Amino acid sequence: MALSAAAILKGEAYPGNAGFGCIHRSPPAAPGAGARLLLCLDEPGRIPLA
Repeated sequence: MALSAAAILKGEAYPGNAGFGCIHRSPPAAPGAGARLLLCLDEPGRIPLA
């Protein structure tokens, strides 16, 4: 992906998407590459906190 590129993926809980959830794995960062940002937005309570 290019610098500042974005991917929007639907998961298992998306209405009508059960069984078709998406898992994304980024390739390893090159030596000296900048930090990556992962932002996950989900409905409250979807991922229980310990």
